[in-house]
Parts: sequence; structure tokens; C-alpha cells
Amino acid sequence: SSIHGKGLNRFWSNIDGYQAPLLMLVAASTSDAHEDNISSRQWVIGVLVQQGFENRDVYYGSPGFIYALHPSFHASGWT
Repeated sequence: SSIHGKGLNRFWSNIDGYQAPLLMLVAASTSDAHEDNISSRQWVIGVLVQQGFENRDVYYGSPGFIYALHPSFHASGWT
């Protein structure tokens, strides 16, 4: 939905078996209400993998990168 996004099953069915580099962006937000103060935080993170995703029962894959894009940029090396 426009409020809560799509289900993870839908995402997985669209990428399962894709065997090429994949950039995934995720946007999220939270809000905290303490007494009369309501604060909101938003994040955007990105993940870059070289091998794509495949549904397996064991660990697999090659190194990838994870990025924080918002509110500030930060890149982490191979994960």
C-alpha cells in the first residue's frame, strides 16, 4: 500500500533467481511521542550485491556494500 509498502513475499517473488548485480533501496520512518513532544525520523539505506538473490537453505553469496543515504551519507565496505 502507499502507507505500508508491499509485502516481502511480493518482493522476493520478483527477485528470486535474479543472477546479476542488484541495488536495493529501502526507505523507513519512525515517530516517537514522549509527553507533548512528537519527533519523526526518516532513513534511506541502499544495499548493493554483485550476485543477486536466490532462495537457499544455506549461506551463499559474495561480498556486498551497504549505504546510509539519508539523513547523512555513509558507505560501509564489504559485508
